Amino acid sequence: MSLRELYEWYEYYSEEPFFADRLEMQLATVCLQISGFGKSKAKHEDFMICKRPKPILTQEEKNKQLINAFKGI
Repeated sequence: MSLRELYEWYEYYSEEPFFADRLEMQLATVCLQISGFGKSKAKHEDFMICKRPKPILTQEEKNKQLINAFKGI
C-alpha cells in the first residue's frame, strides 16, 4: 500500500465510521440516556472508548502552518 493510499484510507475513516465505531456510538448513546436520564452533565464522548482522530490537514493548511511558524524568525 502506498503512502497516498494510506492517507486516503485515513481520510475515509475519519469521515465514515466503520461498523465497530457505529456500535460504540450507539452504546455510548444508550449509556448517556441511562445515566441520569438526560439530567446528567456527561457528554456523549465520555462514554466512548476510542477517541476520534483529528482530521488530516490539507497541503494548503500545512503550508500556512509552516509559514506562520517562521514568521516570527
